[in-house]
Amino acid sequence: MLDVRQKKEALFVHNAQHAIECFSPASTFKIPHSLFALDAGVLRTEFDVFPWDEICRPAPAWNTDQTLRSAMRHSTAWVYEKFAQQIGQQQALQYLESIDYGNKPVTGDKPFWVEGDLAISAYEQIAFLRKLYANTLPFQVAHQRLVKDVMTNEAGSNWILREKSDGG
Repeated sequence: MLDVRQKKEALFVHNAQHAIECFSPASTFKIPHSLFALDAGVLRTEFDVFPWDEICRPAPAWNTDQTLRSAMRHSTAWVYEKFAQQIGQQQALQYLESIDYGNKPVTGDKPFWVEGDLAISAYEQIAFLRKLYANTLPFQVAHQRLVKDVMTNEAGSNWILREKSDGG
């Protein structure tokens, strides 16, 4: 966890050795993936509706129409799989390289961010999230703010907790 509320940032790491190992980003990839979809025009606003295809999936929250906010909150895989199809592998690779995300491949089993070869360490994730926090990624600031907004879980008068979990 990174706390940037004070002048001196506080980074809390449970297992430093584990944090340098690279793993599939899995559900956390929905954060950069949302930025890619916005930049590519696959997603125009947070209000775009992605109609449910009537395929019953294991998570009940997935079995309905989705927006960016609901897809992020419920980790609705089929929405992000549609994004991947529309963005394409070559463009996805270019996006990964532009943000220096993990080891960068879009190869292997699908989806590549879960079953494929893409891997990232916790420290690399923090570096990516710091750039998102500061709106310094190579995407429109409005898109970065939107993605942060849909990640908001709780907020107080002087704090915001943003998250991306498995949604389950």
